[in-house]
Amino acid sequence: MKRPALVLTVCFALAALAPSAQAQPAATPSAEAEPSFAGRTLSQWQAILRSEKAFAQADAANALWKIGPAALPGLVDAMRHENSDVRASAAYALGRLGSIGGEAVAILEEVLGDSAWHVREAAATALGRIGEPAHSAAASLAAMLRDPQAGPRAAAAFALGRLGPSASPYVNLLTERLQDDHPAVRGQAARALIRIDPLVAERELRAVLSHEDVGVRLQAAAALLDLGPEAVAVAVAALADALEHENSFVRGEAVESLAKAGRAAVPALTGALADESSSVRFLAAAALQGLGPDAASAVPALEAALTDADPAVRSLAAAALVKIDAKAAETALRKLLGHEDRSLRIGAAASLASLGPDAAKEAVAALEAMLQHSDGSVRLEAADTLLSLDPKASEKVFAVLKSLLAEEDAQLRYDAVRLLAGFGPKAVPALVEAMDDENRVVRAMAAWSLGRIRDGADRSVPRLVEALGDDDAGVRFQAAESLGKLPLEKGAAVSQLIKALGDSDSEVGREAAYVLSTLGAEAKAAVPRLLAALGDENLLVRCDAAAALGQIDRQAAEQTIGVLEALLASDDRDVRFEAAFALGSIGPAGIPLLETMLGDRDSLVRSGAATALGEMGPEAAAAVGSLRRALADGEWDVRSAAAEALGRIGPAAKVAVPELEKLRESLYGADRTAAARALDKIQQGAGAPVQ
Repeated sequence: MKRPALVLTVCFALAALAPSAQAQPAATPSAEAEPSFAGRTLSQWQAILRSEKAFAQADAANALWKIGPAALPGLVDAMRHENSDVRASAAYALGRLGSIGGEAVAILEEVLGDSAWHVREAAATALGRIGEPAHSAAASLAAMLRDPQAGPRAAAAFALGRLGPSASPYVNLLTERLQDDHPAVRGQAARALIRIDPLVAERELRAVLSHEDVGVRLQAAAALLDLGPEAVAVAVAALADALEHENSFVRGEAVESLAKAGRAAVPALTGALADESSSVRFLAAAALQGLGPDAASAVPALEAALTDADPAVRSLAAAALVKIDAKAAETALRKLLGHEDRSLRIGAAASLASLGPDAAKEAVAALEAMLQHSDGSVRLEAADTLLSLDPKASEKVFAVLKSLLAEEDAQLRYDAVRLLAGFGPKAVPALVEAMDDENRVVRAMAAWSLGRIRDGADRSVPRLVEALGDDDAGVRFQAAESLGKLPLEKGAAVSQLIKALGDSDSEVGREAAYVLSTLGAEAKAAVPRLLAALGDENLLVRCDAAAALGQIDRQAAEQTIGVLEALLASDDRDVRFEAAFALGSIGPAGIPLLETMLGDRDSLVRSGAATALGEMGPEAAAAVGSLRRALADGEWDVRSAAAEALGRIGPAAKVAVPELEKLRESLYGADRTAAARALDKIQQGAGAPVQ
């Protein structure tokens, strides 16, 4: 079993996270079919809406508005629920029904006075989504513009804007909100005025341009950009004035608004290229790039920006020139190829290469010339740039990188090693040589690089094994990690890895245990030392030792059951998580404890237990019942892991098909994908399709 990467597991879980509803019993058949969505009936979703889990309530609200008009009575009823989260979820769902939710206007207007501000906000937002049918609530919404909380004020302004001209009696109240202390409220008030009465909006927004608060002025100017040529001209002038503000964040915000003003903003944006703040200059170059040929008058300023002190500004100025006037860009960039500043020359060459074959040829020639520079940093930067521009230059670049390994500057040697890793087997001799570098960081990078080149293992493995005795723990760890990625043979590697199990740095010992586990029975000599590690003071070391034993000698591994059972009482979820994978390595003997772990208080541990059972494949058939129950877990990652495990168990998991079919109809993609994959595997193993 592959050693689990806890951090990556957590990151993946966060990246795929989606709201999940608690599983409910299957619908009871009736004479008249009840409306349903995603495998659950209307009444089931209404029950979920009243649950105590916020995610489940959100699920139910989302499902109910998709069911449509039939859900309306239940949602109206839920607006009187004692739980404020249920009331808010129901309000949002009613809003999603749009004009269909018009029948709920009375209750939504009533809830505008709710004691919970997030319910008031949800109700106002819902009325806005309902639109014209909610016009009777306009007075109540106008009163909410003075709510003590910003959220409800912004929602009220949004709703009044959606009512359009019928909300015209309240433009004075909306005008007040143009000077609100919260930007979200000011923005919604401006948009609402524009929808209700554009002439009034323009007049009032112009008036606000003289406000003492620069934030208020900026937001008014940005809103004016949506109101015709004269208003745009006024807005651009105001935003140009803001470019003189002492605060660079204000100037940057002004530039971002000017970017939406079109050609009229080009003079102001051109001036911003000379701002003292590099971030403002960067934003100005980006805005001009977005305008394309309309920004032709900015070409001279952009050409000057090619020598900006900030490389990010230079790069964006070059990109803007290319988009605005490719011919002017080519001329300016060619001039820079002879500049005394090496980074300007290299940047110009990189940009020039995008301007057609002739320009690219000239750029490559300039970079190749820099490979002969006496300054190693120039050679390195030119080599790095050439690699991305011209694969044919790889031989010249390779020679330069090898020569850089003799430079006095450790940073240069480190970067050379990093780039050499991309050359594959031909770089192995140079990387092996770099393993003797006096700098520990360079040696560690060389070890890392060798682990990525499998074809050169006959040369690299002996040196990596030797590095397990390096003076630096970081080098030892990297050597062990790389050995785990390369084909190994028993002998010296095993003996050195056994020694590494007792490393003073526990992470080195843990990595050594993992590498030994990949050797299976060939690492049997490590069994005594691994058994001894079961008593290590570091609980994670115990877990890794047990996992390695499971791969090397199952009979010996069964001695670890007691140790791992004790670890299940740890308060550290990472320890329990690693223990789950160790139990998975042991095989069927670990199933009872893994079934217990499916009920762990932490979802990460539960999903780890399910995954560990899946790693056993058909051997975990005895756990099918527990995994079926896990398909109803409240967390998506546990449900997905349980489904994957059932799929890997194969035909013996056929009894779980009904639950998997239900999961395949889930509202969420992770559930559907895992269930479909599991059903497919069970089908393939059983030899009959799952309908």
